[in-house]
This record gives sequence, C-alpha cells and structure tokens, in this order.
Amino acid sequence: FGAPVPRTTPGRTVAVVFAAIGIPAHFLLILNLGLLFAMKLQKFAIRRKYGNHEAAVSENLKAPKWVKAVPFGCI
Repeated sequence: FGAPVPRTTPGRTVAVVFAAIGIPAHFLLILNLGLLFAMKLQKFAIRRKYGNHEAAVSENLKAPKWVKAVPFGCI
C-alpha cells in the first residue's frame, strides 16, 4: 500500500531490533502516563470528598514497583 519498508537485510535487521526495543518502551511510557493520571485523579477525588484534612492520606498513595518492570520483562 505504499508504506516504506526496508528492502536490505541490514535494514530489516535494524527494523526488527528497533521494534523489539521500541514497542515495550512505548508500552512503558503509556503505562506510566496512565498510572500518573490515575493517581492524580485518585488524589483529587480523596481531597474533594474529605477536604484538605485528609490530604496527608492521599499523599501516601504510591504506584506499585512491578508496573515499571513489566514491559522490559516482555523483551
């Protein structure tokens, strides 16, 4: 359909290596952005529901550590 594709063997090799690294790295980026957005939204909901006196509780929300390692485990 007119999409540019590598035609040489070195070009194809580079494309495969780039995809093997780039796809999980992109997954990691999207995952972390979604997690950041979810945590900000959760903090906002807690502050809105309970007021500022519960702000200390919302500050203790932390992301699980396994989330950052999952995409690189797929490689």
